[in-house]
Amino acid sequence: MHPVDSIIHSAVSTANRVGMRDYLETTKNRFLQQYKDYLPKDAYGNAKFPATRNEIVEAGNLTGKDIADARTAWEFINSLEKGYVNNLDETIKSAVKFSANILGNLSVKAPKSVGKGLSLAEKAAMEAGEVGVTAFSANTASHLFLSLNPLRQLPLQWHQAMGLVAINPKYAVKGLTKDLSAMVASKVVGVEKAAKLAGRSVDDMKEIIRQFEKSGLAAAIDKNTLVNGALADMAKNKSFKRSLLHPKSAIPTMLEMGRKVGFDAGEWMSTASSWLVHRDMALKGGKLTEGALMDVSGKARNFNLNMNKVGTMPYDANSAKLLFQYMQVPHKAALQVTTNRILTPAEKARLIGFQAMMWTLPTSLMYNLLGSTTTGNDAVDDIIVQGAEGALFNAALSAAYGEDVRLDWGALSPQNMYGTYQFVEHLLTGNLPELVAASPAGSLVFGSNPRITNAFKGIASLVHPSDPSTVPYNWKEVAKSTLNMASGYSNVFKMSYAMEKGRQVNSLGDVVDSDVNNMEALFRLAGIPTMDETQYYYLKQEQYLQSKEFTKDVKAWYKDMKRRIAGSDLKDDEARFTAYILGDAWLVFGANKLKAQQIIQQELERDRKNGDASLVKGALETFNYGDPEKTKAFINRLPNTSQEKKKELRDAIDSLQNLTEE
Repeated sequence: MHPVDSIIHSAVSTANRVGMRDYLETTKNRFLQQYKDYLPKDAYGNAKFPATRNEIVEAGNLTGKDIADARTAWEFINSLEKGYVNNLDETIKSAVKFSANILGNLSVKAPKSVGKGLSLAEKAAMEAGEVGVTAFSANTASHLFLSLNPLRQLPLQWHQAMGLVAINPKYAVKGLTKDLSAMVASKVVGVEKAAKLAGRSVDDMKEIIRQFEKSGLAAAIDKNTLVNGALADMAKNKSFKRSLLHPKSAIPTMLEMGRKVGFDAGEWMSTASSWLVHRDMALKGGKLTEGALMDVSGKARNFNLNMNKVGTMPYDANSAKLLFQYMQVPHKAALQVTTNRILTPAEKARLIGFQAMMWTLPTSLMYNLLGSTTTGNDAVDDIIVQGAEGALFNAALSAAYGEDVRLDWGALSPQNMYGTYQFVEHLLTGNLPELVAASPAGSLVFGSNPRITNAFKGIASLVHPSDPSTVPYNWKEVAKSTLNMASGYSNVFKMSYAMEKGRQVNSLGDVVDSDVNNMEALFRLAGIPTMDETQYYYLKQEQYLQSKEFTKDVKAWYKDMKRRIAGSDLKDDEARFTAYILGDAWLVFGANKLKAQQIIQQELERDRKNGDASLVKGALETFNYGDPEKTKAFINRLPNTSQEKKKELRDAIDSLQNLTEE
């Protein structure tokens, strides 16, 4: 680390410790008093702060609500004091810095010309040693998915406030819009005019704004755990003038403006809405004392899922963040209506009922549950599949535009966990490649549409074309693939394409919706797909899953067949064994026999051990793609194959052909 960087780092660390020390000491003392019966004792019999959570026990009892509360409180205090260690990043950074030290030592001993190059390499390695793989990957994903996609993030973050209708319906429906609009307007036209908009006195409006600003909720928005790492990284790069995010370039400004206009603005609206609703509830209970206002702030933050350092999940701060980035959003949303201790049982019940009515379950999951069930009426089906909110939005847009508008609003649902279900499935089945490709950072490099990979492929093709037979990239295509790394630009392109062509295509050029009107295309800017597009991806996913299940069934059948004939002489004769296996497969799998044959051929290839295995396989593949007579001619020319075996293979082809004709 550069000496100046080291001094700054030390100063920041010291400032954080000094600023938090009083709070930590007070919190620890409160913890020791509240849970003293479950804590280890010092030499004088006084409770002491545990070194590990396992020291929190009650006469050997490791369960119970109080024990769970004590361990949760200990975990919280420990995380504030020590933080979470990202072992993956620290290991890689240590290895890179160790290499930098070696290069530095070599540069001193080497000749001047060589030493200069080694010195530059040392400096580059030392700089690289300051960047963790997990942090860099997560921050890149945050910039591309959040900061550079403001038209989606604004409504997405703001939409959290919809659930407040279930908590305080009267104020949320009648008073919230006026007060929230007045708070926004006060920044533009002043408090006096804003007060008239809300129907309040100027003093009342000033007091509301003062109380909200004093709560610190608005000031903490840039500490939201979805973007905090990316912001810290960007600020660091601005200070130290490092990496591509050079302060003189437009990149940091563009990222900051995109975040402020989109994510920050939406989060401010949602936070202010939650605070206003809980403030109104507190007013009904009496005067707003300082203690009551602190309670309002805590409940407002809790309703918005505690997306700050206090509510950070361990997997979002350690090495697991590489795979679990953003996973805490659906995780906390599920906990909000189940184990959350701040919301009352009645509030959680109302929230569950409201969410079920307004958003049902994720659209793809509803398709899974309903199967082929349909009412025959698109409007009714929309209500059943995506809930009342989506149906109302579509009905309003259809009436305004004069054409049928069918958009899938499922992405706005706080319980939209369909992607989470798939991620957990990959996690439990040990499917590491799909697990990585399903993560935000991994999807940029792997998977069906790796944006960063595509961009670098395009750039590389201009510098060094790899295959003359392929269509070469041009500068326009490279620029487009580079800009497509940002979700915001990708949505702009999809919108403009849909408006021009009247249809929507995916990254492979496949038509996913053949009839898209201009209103549906416009909402592509916010990443809102059409229902037809959602249905297309659902059916493709179903086909893929059915194919996986079919492959599993065929392989299981093949293994069972091998066990059944393992003791017979048929197993020793490859030609008869192959004919028997394939012939029986065509009878068993019926309409899917061609697909079954391909799978079994792969299994046969894996099991074959003799020298002419590849040629026998070739003969069978020829039968699959050509006509039987050509396959027989191919068999007749097989080298190192007896006439008897050739005859058995030709007979097998005849048998398969007869089955085909039947």
